[in-house]
Amino acid sequence: MNPVKILIDVVGGASLVFVLLLVLIVDLLTRTSPVPPSKNNLEVTEITNVRLTGDAPKKLRMAVLTDPVEIRDVNTGNVVRTDVWDDMSKLLTKLGSGYQHDQIRTKDLRDNPSRLDDIDVLFFTCSDDKGKHELTDQLQKFVGRGGILYASDWRYDAVAAAFPDVVDASKKGEGVKGKVTADVVDAGLRDRIGKSIELNFDLPQWKTAAFGGPRVTVLMQGTYKKMRSNFDQEGAPATAPLLVKFPIGKGQVIFTSFHNEKNSGPMEDKLLQYLVFAMVVAKAESQLQEQVNQGGFSPQRSNLLSTPQKNQSETKTFQVKHAGPLRIALSFNEGARLKLYLKAPDGKDWSKEFTAAAALEVPQAQAGEWTYTITALDLPHENFPFSVSIYEKK
Repeated sequence: MNPVKILIDVVGGASLVFVLLLVLIVDLLTRTSPVPPSKNNLEVTEITNVRLTGDAPKKLRMAVLTDPVEIRDVNTGNVVRTDVWDDMSKLLTKLGSGYQHDQIRTKDLRDNPSRLDDIDVLFFTCSDDKGKHELTDQLQKFVGRGGILYASDWRYDAVAAAFPDVVDASKKGEGVKGKVTADVVDAGLRDRIGKSIELNFDLPQWKTAAFGGPRVTVLMQGTYKKMRSNFDQEGAPATAPLLVKFPIGKGQVIFTSFHNEKNSGPMEDKLLQYLVFAMVVAKAESQLQEQVNQGGFSPQRSNLLSTPQKNQSETKTFQVKHAGPLRIALSFNEGARLKLYLKAPDGKDWSKEFTAAAALEVPQAQAGEWTYTITALDLPHENFPFSVSIYEKK
């Protein structure tokens, strides 16, 4: 026998074994840890189980309202090209099949005032502010009936005109071009992206999230350089909200000064992805919150989670400061099957599968560290978002 051939066969066989071992190791390291079988010796009561869309699962209808900006020659005034400042459609497409959406323009709403009637989530992305008041009635109607509105940057004036009662004029301002370090105020968002994030504003005259009042929740804020005139390139230090949310009627508005820049980095992309997920579960959250708040409960903690595919789990811990009744809201859209596993500080646990958003109560919750795990048993699409909110007695 040829010794060279034998050596080649041995080396080839060893390489194959090595590759198989490597695949096995990677699989073990990346496999989701199974949740231990529940003893179900923890007392948990299901206080509501709201089917949010009736008997048949309904897929959320999304739309991106973007008006391309005309770029003109400074000498002739002729349009040389059009540009999209906030290409949210690109991000939604990247997230997969669950984020299919319509693309509409302001003129579409002008021609057909009922165009938004079958839309659940509207991304009202940055463009110039021409005609900022012509959409006032449609935005008010859309959000009031339960629509979820995302708006960014130069759409501030249109949103402020539609919802003037939440405007905080003292925080209004336009920022110079450059980077701003934003403090992450919201605990759930902080878990996702950290205590602060550096935002890059690649154009001047960007708008602050100048909304305030008891209904407004500030998610991010920061100190920026406020322009003192249209030609001011230096600015003066000022502090303002940069990301807020507030309920209107049955719906909700999320406004962000920052948006999908052409040179966004990984953290900015993560932030925008979080906002998209927040939009998707907002309706389910608001419907549950009305019932969970009853009886003197207030939210203590909320985590917006997602799994890229089924059979993956998310585990979180939270602290209960005082023994007493505890409520948990699991919010998600229909078409999925999730399993919630809950473990108390003394080791008692409970689990159940859900096919619709639900609220639970632990009548006698211990003080200490609690753990919950959400496992995606079946999902309608990848990157499926859900949220878990913890409520304690006031």
